[in-house]
Amino acid sequence: MSRPDGLGALRDGFEVYFLSDCSAGTTPEGHEDAKVRMVQAGAKPVNWPALVSEWAPDYTKPENMAVAELYNQHGGAVSLAAQYVMAQISAGVVKAPEWFAQPVTE
Repeated sequence: MSRPDGLGALRDGFEVYFLSDCSAGTTPEGHEDAKVRMVQAGAKPVNWPALVSEWAPDYTKPENMAVAELYNQHGGAVSLAAQYVMAQISAGVVKAPEWFAQPVTE
């Protein structure tokens, strides 16, 4: 590889994606400049929830429940919505969906 980063991977012919909301610069301006530079070079930005959704698209499977917990802790509005629904289910205000309590088998 010509250099051990996304720009080097692009130069070497790889398709490169980067986490636009996790890539850090020393200043907000530096962060934005780095993202623009990567996009101009051909890298594709994606945010962390989109990437995680591609890795584990089905949160009803036991092996993907850790992803659901990740969203619950760090998901912003998604987290608040999920916590609101779970509180309603726990309080008996609404019934849990049928798939919610059923074990998943493959």
